[in-house]
Amino acid sequence: MGSSPSSPVLTKEVMEEYLLLTYLSEREIFRLYTMLCSLCTVDFNGTLRNFAFRFPVTSIEQLFPELMYNPFKDRIFRVFSSLRDGKMSFEDLLDLCSVMSENCPAQVKAAYAFQIFDFDEDNCIGEQDLTEALNRLIGGFGSVTSSQLSRITNTLLGKMDFTKSGSIGETEFVHALGKMPEFSIAFSFRL
Repeated sequence: MGSSPSSPVLTKEVMEEYLLLTYLSEREIFRLYTMLCSLCTVDFNGTLRNFAFRFPVTSIEQLFPELMYNPFKDRIFRVFSSLRDGKMSFEDLLDLCSVMSENCPAQVKAAYAFQIFDFDEDNCIGEQDLTEALNRLIGGFGSVTSSQLSRITNTLLGKMDFTKSGSIGETEFVHALGKMPEFSIAFSFRL
């Protein structure tokens, strides 16, 4: 996005830029800014002085219970952390909140969901990625045998792998999620 690290406050110009670059409203951007100002990196006036400051994800979790209890939080933080360093800047959080906004198009949400579910980061979702996702979703909610897990992953691959490559590419993933109207609702939270 575009502010320099020395930007003293959320100016009108910076706000206009963020409005153009995100799916967030002015109220939502200001709310996020206010939330971050409540954390430790504030000056005596309570204003966030350095938009490039990188907050540890443990601090971010405290602001967003939706993420704190999400079984994919580590992947979400990794995908949206611009430096992939276990920390997030104000602009990283703007990106995250923009994608999780109800105003974000389903295709954009699905492209980010693809990155989150690509655990091995090989630009495709294979059987191991699906197994990891399923284990995270069902973890602690009963026992599923390895043969049941294998059957589920094979079924998913069979339904989503149009090219029969043995894995799901981003285009296939986005297409499949586009047929699930509840996906956009599930992949959202409000500021």
